[in-house]
Amino acid sequence: MLVALISAAWYTRGRQLAQAHAEEQFHAFEEELPRVRVLLAPGVARAEPAIAAEGTAAAGRLLDMYGMGANETWSAQDQVQMLSSDHREQLVRQATELRELVRAARPDAESPGDAELGAEGGALWSAWRLVTARQFSAAIALLEAHLRREPRDAAAWLAIGYCRVSERDLARAEIAYTMCHSLTPELYVPHYFRGLVRLEQKEYSAAREDFSDTLGLHPDFAGAAFHRGLASQGMGDHRRAIEDFDLSLRLGLRHTRVYFLRSRSYAALGDQQAAARDQAEGLRLEPTDDQSWVARGLARIATDVPGAELDFRAALEANPASLPALANLAHVLSERLRRPDEALECLDRWIEQYPQDAVGWGSRGVLRARQKDAAGALRDADAALARSIVPFVRYQTACIHALLSRERTESLDTARRLIAQALHDQPRLFADMRGDPDLANLREDHVFEQLLRAAQTLVESAGPK
Repeated sequence: MLVALISAAWYTRGRQLAQAHAEEQFHAFEEELPRVRVLLAPGVARAEPAIAAEGTAAAGRLLDMYGMGANETWSAQDQVQMLSSDHREQLVRQATELRELVRAARPDAESPGDAELGAEGGALWSAWRLVTARQFSAAIALLEAHLRREPRDAAAWLAIGYCRVSERDLARAEIAYTMCHSLTPELYVPHYFRGLVRLEQKEYSAAREDFSDTLGLHPDFAGAAFHRGLASQGMGDHRRAIEDFDLSLRLGLRHTRVYFLRSRSYAALGDQQAAARDQAEGLRLEPTDDQSWVARGLARIATDVPGAELDFRAALEANPASLPALANLAHVLSERLRRPDEALECLDRWIEQYPQDAVGWGSRGVLRARQKDAAGALRDADAALARSIVPFVRYQTACIHALLSRERTESLDTARRLIAQALHDQPRLFADMRGDPDLANLREDHVFEQLLRAAQTLVESAGPK
């Protein structure tokens, strides 16, 4: 009897220790999971495959804690069954989502098509399926509903940021990335993506700070060094830009556009020999990504317009959603090759893919106005201003009304008003407006000339920027 009691006590003690170990392992899984989910958030694999590869490796280590890789019966193991029912259910749900996110992050991941969205894969998995289908508004709505229940889900904030960028809502994308950063301050990813958004908004100093913070947390990240170089270049700090472009190459960056950008900084510093060397190297190398195809196309425009067109088309082959490729292809077709109908097709595609991007609507409106499609041009002008009233969009819509002002006298007053508003907020636009052929109908208009002179006086009195 005594032996039986001792054996029962040892069994109970052993089970308690096993349960304690199971709970400890579960908490270790839980502690690491948020970081891994951020690395695998929807959009990351498309924007930065290297980050998704890091996330895939980290997820593999997490899944290996329970032998989840290829073992479909992993949940029957003792270390799972010994968890409390709540923790067991939570682990199964989280592991299911993680496995699906790993599958989605693979370079050969297939589009889910019109498959019914189920909750079994989790909010991020459902969002990935919507993002893959380019249903960004639906993905945002799904993620926002999820965040009302789980406001501390950093990966969901990162995913919303990506969707906002895809819809060209950069200000709210920056907010989403900031929320992600506040929840995972030890992780470099939100610093990096917020830096990209700030860079695109020409917030160069803030962007450079973000990329510096990224490198502080991940010193070997070539993409952060490269983009910090871009931010320094935007600030006019060309020596630091060259240092960062050099660093990005040492860290293994394979994007050929770095040579064109470093060439620009060498030229700004007066080193024409180094600038020419980098320009030639950039033209010699075959681009490896859509942005490098765009960079080479821009470098070829001055001397080889057909070649530039081919490069922009190659960029779209590499990334059909590349906005710089669409915009530059439309520019080449319209302005250099005089093929406006093909340019309009590019602009239609731009608006279809990025319906919230006011610049796309404004660009199409300008081209329609040139073709005397007044009704279509005015619809596009209204659509652009409904989405944004930043100075450049007002400038674009002023061009639309100026082009139509011969036939529509009311457009003259509208063009004047839009120009006045644009110059009030960004006086330096006067230099572009003065020689813009789309404003030719205003060239003899005294109000237009007064606006340009006032803006020029304001800029000159402020001194160089």
